[in-house]
Order: sequence, then C-alpha cells, then structure tokens
Amino acid sequence: MSALAAPRRVPPEPLRRRTRAKPGATPARPAVRLLTFTALGLYGALRWGSLVAPGASGRMLAVLVLAVATGGLLGARARRGGAGRLLAAVAVVVPVLAVFPLCGVPLSLVVHLRVAVITNGIGVGLTALPRALVPYAGVNGWARTVILLGGGLLLLDAAVLLAFVPRALGDAGRAAAALPLIALAVVPSALEVPNVAYLQGLLLFALVAAFVWGERLGRREVVPAVAVAAVAGIAGMALAPGLDIHRPLLNYQAIANSLSPTGTETFDWFQGYGPYYWPTSGKQVLSVKAAHSDFWKTENLDNFDGQGWVQANPSVNSLVDTPPPTPTPSAAALATWTQSLKVTIGTMYTTQIVASGSAQRPEDVPGGVVAGPSPGTWVANQQLGPGDAYTVKVYSPTPSPAELASAGSSSSDALDFYRTIFVPVLGTHSVPGSVVFPAFGSPPSVISAGYIASTLANSPYAAAYRLAERLATGTSTPYAFVERVFDYLQHGYRYSTDAPRSLYPIETFLFTAKYGYCQQFAGAMALLLRMGGVAARVAVGFTPGSYSSSTGTWDVDDFEAHAWVEVYFPTYGWVAFNPTPSASPGSTPGASPGASKLHTGGIPGKLHATAPTPTSALHRRAGSGSPVAAILAIALVAALAAGAGLVLRRRRRRLRPPSSDELLAELERAMRRSGLALTPATTLAELERRFRRSRQAASYVRAVGRARYADVADPPSATQRRALRAQLAEGRGALGRLRALWALPPRL
Repeated sequence: MSALAAPRRVPPEPLRRRTRAKPGATPARPAVRLLTFTALGLYGALRWGSLVAPGASGRMLAVLVLAVATGGLLGARARRGGAGRLLAAVAVVVPVLAVFPLCGVPLSLVVHLRVAVITNGIGVGLTALPRALVPYAGVNGWARTVILLGGGLLLLDAAVLLAFVPRALGDAGRAAAALPLIALAVVPSALEVPNVAYLQGLLLFALVAAFVWGERLGRREVVPAVAVAAVAGIAGMALAPGLDIHRPLLNYQAIANSLSPTGTETFDWFQGYGPYYWPTSGKQVLSVKAAHSDFWKTENLDNFDGQGWVQANPSVNSLVDTPPPTPTPSAAALATWTQSLKVTIGTMYTTQIVASGSAQRPEDVPGGVVAGPSPGTWVANQQLGPGDAYTVKVYSPTPSPAELASAGSSSSDALDFYRTIFVPVLGTHSVPGSVVFPAFGSPPSVISAGYIASTLANSPYAAAYRLAERLATGTSTPYAFVERVFDYLQHGYRYSTDAPRSLYPIETFLFTAKYGYCQQFAGAMALLLRMGGVAARVAVGFTPGSYSSSTGTWDVDDFEAHAWVEVYFPTYGWVAFNPTPSASPGSTPGASPGASKLHTGGIPGKLHATAPTPTSALHRRAGSGSPVAAILAIALVAALAAGAGLVLRRRRRRLRPPSSDELLAELERAMRRSGLALTPATTLAELERRFRRSRQAASYVRAVGRARYADVADPPSATQRRALRAQLAEGRGALGRLRALWALPPRL
C-alpha cells in the first residue's frame, strides 16, 4: 500500500521579498547619483558665491562638501530602513547646525545655541536685502551671511532629499531633489545677468539632465541620450531669444520688499521745546559696533536764534553762515579717544550719518556723503534705511575731571562763534542783534560791556544773563563754571515730558515752569555757558542703548532719542555733558525716552569719566554655556519628547473639541507671543473691539467669550482662526507673519 506524502506547508514569503523589479528597470546606482549631484551642486555653489563681493566661493564649496557628505552618508544609512532610517533622520540636525558657521554666523553663537541672537541677526540681514545691490559689497555682515545662508540651505535641502528618497528613484523624485540645485544656479542669474548667458543655460541643462536621468541609463543608452540632450539644448538656445519676455515670471523684488519691516520711523531733530514728540514705540532703530559706548550723534545745534537751538544755516541771526572749525586737539588726545564705529540702521529712515563726537568721512555709505552744516557731521546723498550699514572713524574725548580742570581757557577767535547768541528785544528802543560774549576770564572792553548789558537788559534773557554772571562768580576755571551750571540744574528743576509751550521756552523753563526734558535741560545749560564766556553747543542723537556681548554691539531703540551739551576745552576739543536728570525711560511711567542711561563718577550724569561697562541683561560671559555635546543631547531628547507629546495631544484633540479654558488660554498665549500687550484688566469685549476691522477675527474672540461665559460649545472656525492670525501679523512684514503662525498655528 502506498500513499502520497502530504505536501509540506511553506510559510509565505514576506511582502518585500515577493516584490519584483519591473522588467527592464535599471538598478539604483548611488555612486552615479552622488557624482551628478556633486557636479550640479558645484555649478550652483559657484554661481551663488558670486552674489557677494569679494566672492565667497570658499564658503560655498565648504557647504557643498557638507551637503555631499550629508547626501552620501545619511543616504547609505537611510537605505537600510527601520532604525537606520530613523537614526539618519535624527542625524540631520548636525549638518543643519554646521551650515550656519560655514555661511558666516559666528561660531560662538552656534556652539552656545544663542537662538535669539542668531534669529535677530538674520532679521537684520533680511531687512537689508530689498535695498542691497548684487554683488553685495556692503559692511552689513548679517546681510552677507543671510545671502550665503540662503544658498547653503538650498544645498542642504537638496542633500536631505537625496538621502531620504526611495532606493529606486523615479523621475518625479529626481526632479524634486534637483529643484533646490536649479534654484541655486538660477537665482543669481535672475539678479545679475551672467556672461554668455545662453551657454551657461546649456551647461545647467546638461547638468540637470545628467542628475535626473544619468542613474537610469545603461551603457548602450548613454550615447543616444547625450545626442538627444544636445539637440534639445541647441534647440533651446535657438528659441531662447523669442521666449525672453523681458520681465520676471517670479517678481523677486516684490518678495524682497515684503521682507522690509513696516512701521519704520524718522526723527526730526528740531527742538520744539513743547510736549515730547519723538517716536516711543520701542523699535530698534540702530546698532553700533564700537570699542566704547558713547552718545550716537546725528546733528550739532550750533546757533541760538533767540528762541532755541538750531542748526547753523545762512541767516541774519548769525554772524557767519556756518560755524568755523575749532582748534585741533592734541596728538595724544586724538590717539587716546579715536575709535572706529560700524553702524547698522534698523527700523528707521535717515539722511543724517549717525556717529559720535567729531566724525571723519564715513566709508561704505550707499550713495556717498557730503559734509554737514557743522564740522565733524555728515549727510548721506540718499536716504538710508533698514539694513544699510557703514563704518566711520570718530574722535570723542572723555577726559577726567582733573584733566578738564587743568585744561584752562581759550580765547581763540575761532571760538567766538560758539560764544555768540542772537538776542531779541522786548521794547522799541533797542535793535535785536547778535551778542559775542568775551572768553571766560577775559574782561570785556568798556564798549563791549556796555553793548552786552544794554542789549540783554531789553531782552527776554536779562534774568538768564544775571544768573550766568552769578554762577560764574568765584569760579577760577571754565570747568569749575561748567560744574556750577550743571549742579544748579540738578536742584530745583524736575523732569517731565509735558513741557509747556512758550515764545521763549528756555527762559520759561529757567524761571517759571522749572520742569522739562532733555531739550530744556541741554538748551538752558548751553545758553548759560555761552553767557559766561564758555564755548558750548547742543548736540542731538541717541544715548548708547543696551550692550549685547553676543554680537559686540550697542542696540539702540527709539526710546534713546536725546539732546545733550558739548563744551570746548583746549587740548581735548568738544567734551559731552548730560545735564538731564537720570530718570530711567525704560522703567519710570511717563519718563522721557531722552533720559540718559550714562552715569559716571564725579558729577552724576556726565559723560566724561569712565565709560559704562556692559553689564546689561544681555551681557553673558563667553564660554559660560554647557558643553556642546550635552546641549545637543538635551535638545534632541527634548525635541523627541515634544514631538511625541504633540502627536498624543493632536490625537486627543480629534476626539473632543477644545474646552473654554483651553480656548481662552490659547488666545492669551497667542497675544503674548505676538508681542501685543495685555493687562490684567483686559476683557474679551475689549479684544473684540480691537479686532473690529476684521469681522471674522472679531467673531473668533466672540466665540471664545460665548464658550467661556455662555457655555456654548461652538468653537471658532478655521476661517475665523486664519483671520485672527492675519490681524496678529498685520503691518509686521514676513517675519511678523511667521511669528503669528507660531503664535496661532492651524488646529490639526
């Protein structure tokens, strides 16, 4: 008896093993893929490096090496699948961090993960792009870095696509990886027409064709493919002139302009002496890289026209058209107190060159400069705006009180201009005119003394002249007189931005109101000094601002607008004094943005001793961060935990609508993240009125209120959420839109 053995059961083969390649398909060849990627990336990197001057081919080649290593090494790991692919995805953070210093971001900022500082710097660079010409040769380092960073991220983007596409690329996958490299080569050509443009286009076509199709070509197909590509390229060159529409399909200028900050400010340095009128929105208008802090000056107000201090211009109210140059300081003083500044304009438009002390001709100013009305000041030929930067060498002395006390007095005729005021008259028996006061310590002639006494006796400034004489009595040096005037204004006068309007505002300040802000204090001190025979003037600009050790810059916002006094001393030249009381504009309600932040030893509030040390909240000791490996490990764990938490949270959200508490908390968080102030007394009704210009945005707030107080389970719609996000970003440019997206992301 025989029997057939039962067939043995064979377990089914895994699905991946049962998959068969398509007939005629060419196996993946990573080496060919990487070689053609390198060739296309090399062409694009060299083209992108030409966007700055001097060229940055070295930096772009370094980024290319990083991109090739990323595409090759991570691609090999990702092709293993499973844990290898996950590990490769996590490892992407390394080249992402490395691309920043390769493109010019200071290495210390990347090592210590100073994200806020890097973000702020990139924002400064982005604001310069709409006004930048290529190749960019300006001195705004962040603008140069941002340009290179754009190319670096395109290379890295292409490398990541190359690493994580499927093992056997389809045409669509290859084209996706090629797009960033095509942009890398095309964008520079759109900004600046290259030499032999059609030949360069043919070269780009050949490189793209090799990258997209080279991997799938067999040996027998190479020659026909090259022939077809050559015919297509030649045909394209022949048709190109007819296809050229002489206008961009993509308006890159409009895109660049969208990066410009909105709400930029301008400053009118005219001294109105009424209620405070300078901008006070808290925007950063300036950053200055300097070895020492200073007052950042825009103009000198050299003339007193009978009512206030003004710039020197041709006028019947002055003895000469423009102020003459003063005697040159000593060589030792020039060597001690000369420094170079690098000034970058923020959210401000200005034609005045912002410098300090007495400035030499600035360099790298877009459009060039001309000399200003007062020696040592400069005016740009074209308006400067966000992102514009220049360098300037300045002389701004800060001698000690002992050095100033021993400097003595000067009777140089060149200083007569700075001891002159125009005097209006009150009656009909005198003629208004200019009065030149004799140098301190030099008795006037009988004729001069009589003229001064009679002219001032019939003017609004008779009391001011008597006060100046009284303060000068008993002082033996000009500096002692300066101290006496300074101390007098520190007692009996208070700080207020609500100064009264008056025909003769300084006289009103001295003898009637006795309150005011920097314009009144500086104007009164300079007037009294001139009446006492000391050469003086008013200067306007900004106080130093806040020091950032990360960037080595003094960051100045519009709260720093200020006026102060400059006094001339032999040997040293013009020395700055700040008579305004030391009210802190950043912390005292109603305090003036002009209140100085400089306080030194000796006489409080003067700028002539030790410069302030950078001890602001932004100051951090270099090297104080944790080791890089530890920081990266902590960041990685935090990112994975946050990702897992976000996934779980989104799954829970799908199961139930958000509660009223969640909606309210999210709205408060969105307002805070967008930088819009909320007080403990702010109500939902007030927020609804704030967004009344957008019906959908107001409806979002109303829906939150109904859920909170009427127990109506009808959460805001996606349309209302988008409308509110648009309101949070209104008037804030591209960065503001990104911030609003972070503040109120789409609900998934």
